[in-house]
Amino acid sequence: MLHSRLVFCLTFFVIGTFSPKLYGQNQDTLVFTLKEALDLAKRNYPLIKSRTAQIEAATNDVSAVRASYLPKAGFQAQALFATSNQVRGAYYSVEGLAVPVAGGIKLTDFDNKPAWTSLGAFTVDWKAITFGRLRADKNAAQSRLAHSEQLLQQEIFEHQIRVIDAYLLALNTQKIAQLQQRNVVRTQNILTVTSANAASGLKAGIDSSVAAVEATKARIQYMNSLNIAQMQNVVLSELIGRPGETIRIDTMHFYRQLPYQPLVDSIGLASHPRLKPKQLEIDVANNTAKQIRLNNMPTFSLMGSVWGRGSGISQNMNPDQSFSINSSITEGLPFRAYNYMLGATITWLPTRYFETRHRYRSQQQQAISIKENYKLISQQLTTSQKNAALQFDMAYQTAEQTPIQVAAAKQALAQSNARYESGIESIMVLTQVGDLYNNSQTDYLVSVNNLWRALLMKAAAHGDLNLFLEQIPN
Repeated sequence: MLHSRLVFCLTFFVIGTFSPKLYGQNQDTLVFTLKEALDLAKRNYPLIKSRTAQIEAATNDVSAVRASYLPKAGFQAQALFATSNQVRGAYYSVEGLAVPVAGGIKLTDFDNKPAWTSLGAFTVDWKAITFGRLRADKNAAQSRLAHSEQLLQQEIFEHQIRVIDAYLLALNTQKIAQLQQRNVVRTQNILTVTSANAASGLKAGIDSSVAAVEATKARIQYMNSLNIAQMQNVVLSELIGRPGETIRIDTMHFYRQLPYQPLVDSIGLASHPRLKPKQLEIDVANNTAKQIRLNNMPTFSLMGSVWGRGSGISQNMNPDQSFSINSSITEGLPFRAYNYMLGATITWLPTRYFETRHRYRSQQQQAISIKENYKLISQQLTTSQKNAALQFDMAYQTAEQTPIQVAAAKQALAQSNARYESGIESIMVLTQVGDLYNNSQTDYLVSVNNLWRALLMKAAAHGDLNLFLEQIPN
């Protein structure tokens, strides 16, 4: 009798003292429906924001390409203090490291006296005829923009799948934790009754010991399920862009009705969110190849310029065939001569053909590689659609059977409890039937959740999340 009382008190103390709450209901707890979670994820998830920034970058690239072919106008002004000695003969200014000197050859000796010179010029240069390069550059930039936009849509689609799946798993683990919490209460009630009966001599002392074992086991199962639920909650909070916050799932009656097999329109795979980016990537590769091929074409430009120059060196030659040099800045900077120029130029580098040919062939092979990847993804999606249909059918059949299992286990538990109270059955049979009932309820929760996840798999395989979202109960 003393042993029975000790077991009862110790078990009650452990369960009562260390019983955690399922998702602490405090002011910081966030309650989300699935659609609210999807909206939050779309707004907050960093990778989606990254894709949005890439679209903005690609948009600016398109504008930059258009602007690069506009007439280029520039102004420059110079004020130099230098000597002006020259010799006959040629030189080549490699990357501008050699400084040119303008003026005639002096017939007298070289002079180290410097003078101020000035230059002001305004020049307009326009690539009037590009032989298709402008259009090719614009098409390449626009195809990259379209690809970036579709990558965003794909990322939203993929992330919504991840969020929905994490939401369903969090919902399932929460339900299982609540179920195990009820199982703790049930086993505790049995322990209370058996301990009282053992203390009064109506039942054997072993009954209270067995009941204590079952109550402790139920407690451990509850703590394990609660830990899993909290970990899944952390995963979900990270996916919706609210890491570290506690989220309480709004079940939205997921377990009150089963989803049905959706009717899928016979839409081609080309519109699938996982295939569209690959198709646009092929377009990018093809447009880039055209862009490379046209780099070998010439460029026809129109140009015009006006400029003025000043110098501290005299225009007229002295009687001794020298030039007067005035080092004053006021003599050298004012313009003394003005000029203008209008004309056209054509530039063509025919030897670039050899480089362009290999780059073009390389880009063509890149396009072929992307096309083969496109075919692979298309085949994988076809297989996924067939597998998703099979998975849904199997999950639906299982979900239809588990309620029958729960009802039978519930009836068996009631009968076993009555037989135990009448002294016909032992505590061992009662605990076994209790475990059977708890497992059947768990199987039911898992089967319904698996059915919803199978529906999600089907929607993902067909590239249409509305197949899933339209069946969410209000």
